[in-house]
Amino acid sequence: MRIAGVDLSLRATGVAVASTATATSAVVECWKPKERGTERLAWLRSQVERLVEQHRPDLVVLEAYAFSRHDAYAHELGEAGGVVRLALADADVPWCTVAPTSLKKYATGKGNASKEQVLVEAVRRLGYDGHDNNEADALWLAAMAVDHYGGPCHVPQSHRAGLGKVQWAPARLVHVLATDDEQPCPDCAGHGFGARSLGGGGISTSTCRSCGGSGAAVEAEGETDG
Repeated sequence: MRIAGVDLSLRATGVAVASTATATSAVVECWKPKERGTERLAWLRSQVERLVEQHRPDLVVLEAYAFSRHDAYAHELGEAGGVVRLALADADVPWCTVAPTSLKKYATGKGNASKEQVLVEAVRRLGYDGHDNNEADALWLAAMAVDHYGGPCHVPQSHRAGLGKVQWAPARLVHVLATDDEQPCPDCAGHGFGARSLGGGGISTSTCRSCGGSGAAVEAEGETDG
């Protein structure tokens, strides 16, 4: 199962993609728009579309909005968040949100930790070799979902209390198992072939992440929450 963590910001959006098979980051990047206003919204949408096309995430985890005393910034961030969510919905990609306090609790054990502490723990526990707070947050968002859906866990049990406060996407929507990444594709023989849900009804299609080829429809597994 491939998961993207997105720490949305108007100036620098952190993005990380990880797999439940390994929990290692496949990509870490920071989106830094030069545009403003509606041009920035259009640019953000194009970045989400690129993320979906290139990495085919089975789930995107967004950091939830934080309360702000700066009304103008909060309004602009809300507009950007709406564009990102709409782009994901149009691409049939499930998404969920994680509160900043839950992210901090999971990363550091303290819900009121500073961004610097979250960054330090990303370096120490996740092997992050950068120095960007936004990228570190994105890595932790992806790591939380990897842990929740049965992948490797890199934090003490006491930190995992933050997982229970997240309204995760139902398992029937993101039922792809870690072993799916090891199945050979019948079209190109690559090892990126796995089931991908298209929504309700328990039906999904198999899609190769290497060549984009599709196989026969497969029946989704029963709904269980990890």
